Amino acid sequence: MLKFMDERRHSGREHEGGFEAFEREVRQRFSEAEREFVGEELARLDVSLPEIFISGVLHRRVISGYGEYLTAAGPVRVLRHRYRAVGTNGQSECPLEWRAGIVEGFFTPLAARMGYGR
Repeated sequence: MLKFMDERRHSGREHEGGFEAFEREVRQRFSEAEREFVGEELARLDVSLPEIFISGVLHRRVISGYGEYLTAAGPVRVLRHRYRAVGTNGQSECPLEWRAGIVEGFFTPLAARMGYGR
């Protein structure tokens, strides 16, 4: 994004397709950058230990894979890990989703507040 901005500042020429096309490209590039950055922050909230305690109960990692979340900038895919209580076959838990405040297993908090629907 920064390279694009620098090139535009120093090009001295008009954007092909006119100003509307320029605005569309800027919007697209900023949205892509926002999704990438938000996705990186979500990934930082993941827990990738073999075992963790949740509410005093030992849980083991049972699956790792990509999950899709809807952010205010659009959808992102993030590698996350899921855990299940040892000795059970119950529902798995995703620490990334708790730490980020994911709503209904899909929406980031801001996206949920903005009223995005599936």
